Amino acid sequence: MNEEKRIELTISTDYVQHWGVNEALRELFQNAIDAGDYMSKYDDHDNELMIMNTGIDLSIDTLLLGNSSKRDDEDSIGQFGEGYKLAMLVLTRAGLDVEVRTGNQVWNTSIEKSDVFDQDVLVVKVKKSLAFQDYCAFYVDGLTPAMYDEYKQYNLHLHMYRSVVTKYGEILTSEEHKGMVFVNGLFVTMLPEDLTHTFGYSIKSKYLELTRDRAVPDRFELLWHISQMVRESLEEHQEIWKDVFDTLLSDGSTLPDIMYLTGNKAFSSNSYFLDALWERFEEENDGKFPVSGMSDDVFDGYHIPVESAVSIDSSLLLNMIKRSNKYHDMLNSFEYKEPEPSLSEMLEEAKEQYDVGKAVDFDKMIVKAVELGV
Repeated sequence: MNEEKRIELTISTDYVQHWGVNEALRELFQNAIDAGDYMSKYDDHDNELMIMNTGIDLSIDTLLLGNSSKRDDEDSIGQFGEGYKLAMLVLTRAGLDVEVRTGNQVWNTSIEKSDVFDQDVLVVKVKKSLAFQDYCAFYVDGLTPAMYDEYKQYNLHLHMYRSVVTKYGEILTSEEHKGMVFVNGLFVTMLPEDLTHTFGYSIKSKYLELTRDRAVPDRFELLWHISQMVRESLEEHQEIWKDVFDTLLSDGSTLPDIMYLTGNKAFSSNSYFLDALWERFEEENDGKFPVSGMSDDVFDGYHIPVESAVSIDSSLLLNMIKRSNKYHDMLNSFEYKEPEPSLSEMLEEAKEQYDVGKAVDFDKMIVKAVELGV
């Protein structure tokens, strides 16, 4: 007789309410990827997804909260710890059937009322299998093709995509991934809505620490690593810079891809990038000179006619353009005017002249004061 063991997990069915099917599948895939030697298969006829690791026997004691099969590996996010129990809860709560086949056991999940707690809890029913299975497989039954197709966009392991590989991870250059952030190929968040996005990113887990429920805790850390990925791609993958330039020129004030790079010496002194940006700027602005405001006035000692200038609102873009050698070549082509001294400078000079007994030109200072409305 195949006796069934009933195990109540002390997890409220209201736990992780913000998780849905996509978050639960992400967790199962993350565990499988971290465990290594995995495969997945979706059967659109039976509406069933299978995620399998070979050579693994998932022990029943991992159902105990706090127990885990996680190994000490900086490239892993999680491996059969709390996450897979939460995934089973969420999928079962969504009306899907979950079955686990591991070693000589078969597990099935359900939500039932607990006699101990007088509340609904996740229940795992364990039976002996007829033969030992040298694998651990999760079967999710009832997953429709529409549900699976929706999830696929959040898992880079399940579809083809374009990217540039860096030390910190991948820059995702496909339009469909713009603004998306993945860790080890699995979606975790969107880039902040207040920023302009050029690419998507898949960051290695050892460089980006996630919270317990796989959220990104630190905005600065995320944007800093994104900037480093873009910086690293500069020399070997120059083709991606057209997209960066286009975004910079359209709305460069909040560009996360490079917002932490302007002070980086290796980046800000790169003549290829800076000159290429200048050429792109010239092309977009009919060869006009960039200034921070529109006035027929002296700029850094040079007279820039209004008809030759274009106003730039983005301080980030202007600061980067000003580092280009070609910017300074064009600046030097304008008429240079020695800046007139300010009234305070004139007063200081007058004091020095007075102290040494020289004549002071008060008429000149009065004229300057009148000009300034003093």
